[in-house]
Amino acid sequence: MKNFHTILLFSIITLTSAMAQSDNGNTTISNEGQITMTKEFASYKFYQNGRQIAWKEFNEIFAGNTYALNEYTKARRNYTFSKLTSILGGLAVGWEIGNFIAGNDPNWFVSGVGAGFVVLSFPLDRKFKQHMSKALYSYNRKHNTGSSLSVKEVNLISNKNGLGLAVSF
Repeated sequence: MKNFHTILLFSIITLTSAMAQSDNGNTTISNEGQITMTKEFASYKFYQNGRQIAWKEFNEIFAGNTYALNEYTKARRNYTFSKLTSILGGLAVGWEIGNFIAGNDPNWFVSGVGAGFVVLSFPLDRKFKQHMSKALYSYNRKHNTGSSLSVKEVNLISNKNGLGLAVSF
């Protein structure tokens, strides 16, 4: 039991430090430039002008855009519940599998409930992505510095069907 507590404490410390966000000394919050979202192993990262944005900065960034702020609030709530249900479910399933491997009698009901929590985390994560994408789209649309499409060439063409324009992007 002592080894279990030591391993559990070491795991919590390792996971906590691994999930911490680093700040490169650049703490200036900018309201200029597009914000992009990337999915990494078990989390999402947000970047603006090459700088990673922390979760707590979004309240200030979205302050002037009510729609984006509301969508961000919904997204953050879904993200929190998604992570909570996946961690609790994984812990329940893992604990019972550990009991089974150790030769103890596992409680399959607990394992089933844990699996249900894990499955519940998937739609919550999907709702997070939907709401966060809406918030970022609303913000980026208002802070767009140029068109994402650039017209390379426009030609006037004629054939047996008549006249037309050929546009190359």
